Amino acid sequence: GKRVARELGAEYYICDRPSLWSTWMHWGDAREDVYQQHPAWRCQDRDGTDTHQLSYAVPEVQDYLLDRLYASVKVAPDGYGFFFNRDPGLLLFEPAAIAGFEAHYGVDPRTLDDRDDRLLDWRADILTGFMRRVREALDAASPQQRIKIVCSVLGDPAANRYFSFDVARW
Repeated sequence: GKRVARELGAEYYICDRPSLWSTWMHWGDAREDVYQQHPAWRCQDRDGTDTHQLSYAVPEVQDYLLDRLYASVKVAPDGYGFFFNRDPGLLLFEPAAIAGFEAHYGVDPRTLDDRDDRLLDWRADILTGFMRRVREALDAASPQQRIKIVCSVLGDPAANRYFSFDVARW
């Protein structure tokens, strides 16, 4: 872990995969239990089919990830990261996302094209809000030394926009 990284002259980062909630391989992970216990938190396709992700439009999902972050950074890493490039699609057409979008724009997002700017902007605002919360949480957890944030995203700006990764704002 951290000791070995220091011996090698390397920085020590903790990374999370923010869309890993359910898998065909049961690892006994607490996140899989959260997925099973909270079906209302799941992302859904346009037709209402559950996906294997949980929705970042649900505040409790963000809170859960921030709780994991707080527990992880107790070892004082140099950085905390997210593998956003693995299974993107953190907000889709689940009830919480539909309600939030309708409250903001007055239209059901399922009636829009997947690349409608309103849909992409709204989703990006949600994830950018989450990233702001991450920064605040890291600063609160480590007031003496600023913990860096690193994100693995997609290699194409259009793909990042499609999946709500507003890298420039982050």
